[in-house]
Amino acid sequence: MVKYKSRYDDESELLLDFNNRVDVAFEVVYDKLYFNLIYFTQQQYNSREVEALDIVHDILIKVWTTKKLQFNNLKALKAYLYTSIRNHCLNDANKVGIKDRFFNSREDDYLVTSIIETEAISEITLIADMLPKETAEIFKYMLSGWEMKEIAKKINRSLSYVYVQKDIAIKVAKYNLFNNKLFCILQIISCI
Repeated sequence: MVKYKSRYDDESELLLDFNNRVDVAFEVVYDKLYFNLIYFTQQQYNSREVEALDIVHDILIKVWTTKKLQFNNLKALKAYLYTSIRNHCLNDANKVGIKDRFFNSREDDYLVTSIIETEAISEITLIADMLPKETAEIFKYMLSGWEMKEIAKKINRSLSYVYVQKDIAIKVAKYNLFNNKLFCILQIISCI
């Protein structure tokens, strides 16, 4: 995960520079949102043949070069990007007549579900980065569906140690997801 550069400890400073098209601000926003946008774009298609990298790149460049686009906060920017990607994918699919075969053209509920999933995965990844190294490793194995016994064997630790680390990871995840992040996710969706 790329952290804000030292001059952007505050989101309002970042958005002010982004709105003024300062190159460093674009780099920070790009680093912060890029992988979420790629994942979201891939969800919009039933096939991985579609080049999500190109779509996200095009959308980000279009936002950057359209100087009249101004954002009050990062949530509004994310909402705009998600909506732009969805519209871009839908327009492309309609143009080439592949809508039914490749595009996930379900109702708006699917769009909301895709955004929630994308943001949740992003937040869980951030939570794993906050944990001590071995706790994070156990957390990632858990999220991948590994059994506690398998994890203990894999990392060469006792089963009780793995359970203690699992409990720590879950407490941190609950606190961060439910006290901070879930509210932010709902705000992003309300901007769409």
